[in-house]
Amino acid sequence: MSKAFHLPSKEKLLVLQKNDRWRNWKTLDDQRRCILCDQTFSGREVIVTPNRSGKPILHCPTPDCVSTPREWVHLGDPLTEDDAWRDWLRTLDEPGATTSPLYDVLPKSNATHA
Repeated sequence: MSKAFHLPSKEKLLVLQKNDRWRNWKTLDDQRRCILCDQTFSGREVIVTPNRSGKPILHCPTPDCVSTPREWVHLGDPLTEDDAWRDWLRTLDEPGATTSPLYDVLPKSNATHA
């Protein structure tokens, strides 16, 4: 990894906002969880390095983790939070349920009721 940029807070927030195409950053105190190393961090902790042409690249702050914003999720994301995931499974398995979150997005010929 290249040597990290040391940016003033205002500039770092702008870099996060411009270079994270997957999630919005409102403040440097916004938190994300890395799905590769399972660590939670704030925008203040994100490491910013230049690529060969000088464009900022965002990195997970956990040592030896190679993730970039693509692998970061908001806290409470049902795909990564155990309690939220259990809630989804309970909803999907509930006898007599007329719909599930998946029912509305599946083609009607493939959707089934519990």
